[in-house]
Amino acid sequence: MLSIDQYAHINKLASINANQKIVLSIGALLCVWLTRDFAVALWTFLLMSFLIVCIARIPFRYYLLLLLAPASFCLLGVLAVAISFTLASTLPSEAIWVTSIFQIKIFILSSNLLRAFQLFYTAFGMVACLYFCILTTPMYEINHFLKKLRIPDVIVELMTLTYHFIFIFLDCMQKIYIAQKTRLGYQTAKSSFLALSFLIAALAREIFKRNGQMILAMKARNIDSFLIPQVFYKKKAACKKLRWVMAMYTTITLLLLLC
Repeated sequence: MLSIDQYAHINKLASINANQKIVLSIGALLCVWLTRDFAVALWTFLLMSFLIVCIARIPFRYYLLLLLAPASFCLLGVLAVAISFTLASTLPSEAIWVTSIFQIKIFILSSNLLRAFQLFYTAFGMVACLYFCILTTPMYEINHFLKKLRIPDVIVELMTLTYHFIFIFLDCMQKIYIAQKTRLGYQTAKSSFLALSFLIAALAREIFKRNGQMILAMKARNIDSFLIPQVFYKKKAACKKLRWVMAMYTTITLLLLLC
């Protein structure tokens, strides 16, 4: 998680105008969500993965590790949609798999299986779009884009603070965990439970401490907003090649829907 923000600043697409990258990712995400088509979702996933790994030069192994997190949630969602339970003695005729535990019958319908498969490929196509956005675009540029859309400042500030404290939280947790690990804090179940309670308490104290320090620093500089003023934004040039990518994506998506 800590590396996501680093790659957003050092990837090969970091120097490109953020508006293009955000529009491409959001546009592709909406295409996958609205069409729910397997070919469109697969084409979107492959294109976004190619842009992330081959163009932005995000390490392939790191990208695969990032995909494991949504994969587990998608798998749980697929199982919840595909598997049905009933206490009735009769089952639908379209059931393709049936078993029972005590009086509970567990079965899978062909329609539910198709719906679960649709959920899986739609979710993965949308995840690839989001990863393209967050791995190639720094957070402050996303905030700048949202302000251009007239999103209320309070919403953008809350999003910025949440994003900021997630990384503070993870950094502190990693340091405390390593310190506890070197002192044999997770050897037994009892020591693990005790170390975990100390970890949670230390994290809570550290978060409040960091928040107070940040507010004091802002007051000392007479700053009343968590957002970077627009005068500090460096205008980045638009990329013609990315425009061609957007045009190519739109054309192939339309062809896939018409075929």
